[in-house]
Amino acid sequence: MGTSRKEESEHIKKLDIEDFDALKKFVSRNKITQIIHLAGAAIVEEGQKNPMETFKTNLLGTLHVLEAARLFKLNKVIIASTSHVYGRNKVPYKEIYTPHPTRPYETSKACIDLMAQSYAKSFGMHILIPRFVNIYGPGDQSTQRLISKTIKTIIDGNNPLMWGGSSKRDYLYIDDASGCICCIAE
Repeated sequence: MGTSRKEESEHIKKLDIEDFDALKKFVSRNKITQIIHLAGAAIVEEGQKNPMETFKTNLLGTLHVLEAARLFKLNKVIIASTSHVYGRNKVPYKEIYTPHPTRPYETSKACIDLMAQSYAKSFGMHILIPRFVNIYGPGDQSTQRLISKTIKTIIDGNNPLMWGGSSKRDYLYIDDASGCICCIAE
């Protein structure tokens, strides 16, 4: 589930976070001082279909990021998480809530949060974990998420279908999410 190592440009480099040696070389060679970790399995439904791959990618990839950050004494690590870790807790979610994930994707993210907190406390690392809600916007390659799925359905000339009807969701525009990450990175 990681990406290839092929470089797209001078400023964008790709590597598979499941390849720990490649990650260490990248951090060392490029004198990285902080990591913004956004990689991993991110589709809830895919986690339902292939839980083993979701756990492997998310947990192993994050462990590699954390360990590389520890070994190279990075200044800061930002690990994107999700509000889904709270499960069916009362909204609005509060940081003091105990996570109650139920599905493989959200459980993998809760595990990642705990791993990151462990590294922060055990090794004195500066790790931040923003928990985002449903992000939408240009560039979304998945047609499994509600907004991109609805847009594709309309473009294909079909009427969007509603199911359930009682759910309330918050959505976060991609520019707001990336703005948040840039702000905490500074």
